Amino acid sequence: FRSMALRQEVTRLFIADDVGVGKTIEALLIIRELLERRIIKRFAVLCLPHLCEQWQEEIRAKLDIDPVIIRTNTQAALDRRIQGDTSVFQYYPFQIISIDYIKSDARCNLFIQECPELLIVDEVHTCARPSGAAPTQQQRHHLLSRLAANPVRHLVLLTATPHSGKPEEFQSLLGLIHSDFAGLDLPTSSPSERKRLARHFIQRKRADVEKWMGEDTPFPRRESFEYPYQLAEEYANFFDDLLDFTRKMVVPDPSGGRFQRVRYWSALALLRGVMSSPGAGVAMLNTRLEGITLSEDNETDANPVSDTDFGFDGDYLPTQVLERADWSEYQRRQLRDFARRLDALGNARMDQKLARLAEILKDWLRDGLKPVIFCRYIETARYLGDRLPDLLRKNFPRLELRAVTSEDPDDVRRQRIEEMAPHEHRVLVATDCLSEGVNLQAHCADLFHYDIPWNPARLEQRNGRIDRTLQPADEVR
Repeated sequence: FRSMALRQEVTRLFIADDVGVGKTIEALLIIRELLERRIIKRFAVLCLPHLCEQWQEEIRAKLDIDPVIIRTNTQAALDRRIQGDTSVFQYYPFQIISIDYIKSDARCNLFIQECPELLIVDEVHTCARPSGAAPTQQQRHHLLSRLAANPVRHLVLLTATPHSGKPEEFQSLLGLIHSDFAGLDLPTSSPSERKRLARHFIQRKRADVEKWMGEDTPFPRRESFEYPYQLAEEYANFFDDLLDFTRKMVVPDPSGGRFQRVRYWSALALLRGVMSSPGAGVAMLNTRLEGITLSEDNETDANPVSDTDFGFDGDYLPTQVLERADWSEYQRRQLRDFARRLDALGNARMDQKLARLAEILKDWLRDGLKPVIFCRYIETARYLGDRLPDLLRKNFPRLELRAVTSEDPDDVRRQRIEEMAPHEHRVLVATDCLSEGVNLQAHCADLFHYDIPWNPARLEQRNGRIDRTLQPADEVR
């Protein structure tokens, strides 16, 4: 990576190594090399808000540099330390910036003018321009496009999941390296085009680095399991009735148009919530439905159930989808009845998914395992956090079980995880707010997908929290 960077007059690299191979370390080596050669004097790291402290710790530990974090809750304190009217982007030479803080029009124009010579962008897949969207429809991508337009700016992009399966989105990321790559279709590209891209793009798999230059790079063995469970009779009857209800919602209607699409999304959102847990299902079914009218302003081509290709989808239930549907009074009564029935099923006797998980966790905890359980929605994480302790504490009286969701601020999430470390028997329940960039290998080697994500890239991002280099266990489950 250093040789690739130094061969270029202006460093432009897209590093797309596997999860856990060491992209952060590679970026830090490039920073060190460019600083020591006096090629740059300043740098900035753009990352997701919850990754700022992690980048700060890595830079302090490995480069002996103390960068500042620039985001909403630090801006005022940083400004007070500056004499005169110099901006934080000029005053502090080493910066870690929340991309969601800087992407707004109010801040991005100043940052574009005063951005350091080197820019590192972490989890850059979250900045791809959505397929079919106008250039300004994705604020993150719009910001990076303007920053990358400076031909003398050094730029390093990092991601473990560069391609969503949609070529246009991948090309939007390649276009940040060089505008010529924005229209590059790899399957039909010429050898000369690929050779040119290869000077800037690198992707290493585990097999490429396990034996490198005579040195062993240990990775844990991955063991995967699937656990079946049977629905209780009452739960199966409930689900069959709800399925019939949603099927009637999506019967083809030649005059449906916009309303038909909303009904489709509403049906899908209902099923996803109920399949996740009774807690999530009841919250969906109890959504406020009165007084909502659908207009052209409500319509969007984006997927309203947050089934995005890249990035953290958010762990809130998509209740706004149900609010937009044209419900009849009879349908509203049916939904209220479904909510009442499902609420009565929210216990280990009726909810066999919950009961099966409790049985598995007992075995895992007896074996000394310390698992993390991933859920799709906040309500499901709460549901497990409320019910699992009663099912497990008879066997493990000192069990420490905590649920971490996006409702917690970043520093609170880290604190809650760290506080669990001393406990012999512990279980971490989390939503996808912990599925990107957060390193959990020091805390556990075992992971359970209570909800299977619809996007396989999300599945691999979750697995990468524990299945990575520096995992002390020989095997991860």
